Amino acid sequence: MAMRADELVGRHEVLAIDIDRLHLVATSPEGALPEARMRRVVTRELLDLCAVLEQHFAAEEVTFEEIAQAAGKRLASPITELRTDHQRILGQLHHLSETAM
Repeated sequence: MAMRADELVGRHEVLAIDIDRLHLVATSPEGALPEARMRRVVTRELLDLCAVLEQHFAAEEVTFEEIAQAAGKRLASPITELRTDHQRILGQLHHLSETAM
């Protein structure tokens, strides 16, 4: 089922907060935390971001498919490209979280 616009905006706000938290961690001064703790914090923040993005991407894909069906258009290629982009982004973030450990 497609998400309402206000639900998508709410998810964007959550995503923005996760990105802000990750930015704060990434730009904190050297030595703000012992290295092992900083790595755990970065890993957790990246995994939290992945979880939010996975939900967001799934909702986006469903919404896009429903819009395409309602319009009676065949958009298999753009939807496939969207899914491929989503998988690539999540793969990169998961890889970053693994290397941060």
